[in-house]
Amino acid sequence: RALLEKGDLSAPTCNDCHGNHGAVPPDVDSVANACGTCHAKVGALFAETRMRHRFEEVQLPGCATCHSNHQIRSPSDEMLGMSEGAVCIRCHETGQFGATTAGADTARTMRSGLERLKQQISEAEQKLAQAERLGMEVRAPRFELRKAFDSLTNARALVHSFSPGPVTEAIDGGLDVSKQVTEKAEMALHEHTARRVWLAVSLVP
Repeated sequence: RALLEKGDLSAPTCNDCHGNHGAVPPDVDSVANACGTCHAKVGALFAETRMRHRFEEVQLPGCATCHSNHQIRSPSDEMLGMSEGAVCIRCHETGQFGATTAGADTARTMRSGLERLKQQISEAEQKLAQAERLGMEVRAPRFELRKAFDSLTNARALVHSFSPGPVTEAIDGGLDVSKQVTEKAEMALHEHTARRVWLAVSLVP
């Protein structure tokens, strides 16, 4: 799609995964290696998990198990968790391939954390937008909010560690930043109110 529809000449083609003259499908235990050629961070995280070895034991093709192969799904937060439409539910709801209830709880925890951070970022953005509409200077806190977005992006990658610890740590960092930004936006709103009050007082004869 990137190559043919968007004209992105740097996009991978068939031989990037399958090789050239001796083209063959990647073996089950090498799918993650093929994907990791481009997706290095996620590939490294997955390579260090027990989940990878479990996938290989039951003959599941690594990354393609959740993301498919040629009809690759664009990643979204909805893929994570135990709600309808999530990929985790396929195995962890029924215990297929030895999937555990602990794994289901981990998926729920990570998804809940992502949703909480997105909600707090959204609230911070709304407060900043409100202050901007009133003419208050909020460029500095808006710049700071980028760190929360970076934390969200990092947490989404860390999901592939299948461990709630690193994901929670990244999310907590983003929550701290977005909370501070929200407080600064609220201070700007309070300052605007105070200015209006003092202006009204100064106009009283």
